[in-house]
Amino acid sequence: MASRWIIAGDANRDNVLRFIAKLSSRKKWQVTVSEYRRNRSLEQNALYHKWIGMIAAETGHTHDEVHEYCKAKFLPPRFVEISGEVHEIRPTTTKLKVDEMSSYMDRVYEWAASDLGMILPLPDDRMFPGAERAA
Repeated sequence: MASRWIIAGDANRDNVLRFIAKLSSRKKWQVTVSEYRRNRSLEQNALYHKWIGMIAAETGHTHDEVHEYCKAKFLPPRFVEISGEVHEIRPTTTKLKVDEMSSYMDRVYEWAASDLGMILPLPDDRMFPGAERAA
């Protein structure tokens, strides 16, 4: 049995505590608590892929080639040991949190401007890279 909650208020927290109190003491349980952070927004994702398409058109590469290049250039790898061998794992953009996606997009934006001479569009509502800083 696996349960996952996002606690957003006293009543919800109390429900989780009641659930935990009912767990059998005859079994071992693993409980992890961490601050909730939203995954990248749909708006970020749409803008990012618009940018990647624009860069692809400008450079003559495919959308996938530019996307993979940017991930390799701007997302730090993790190293995981599996069966005694160390493997480099790059995070996927789908798992980035809003602030991580914003930081990643800032780097893509800066790279496009400095290395490619491209000024990528930014939306008027600023719900994208740097929105937290602009607020």
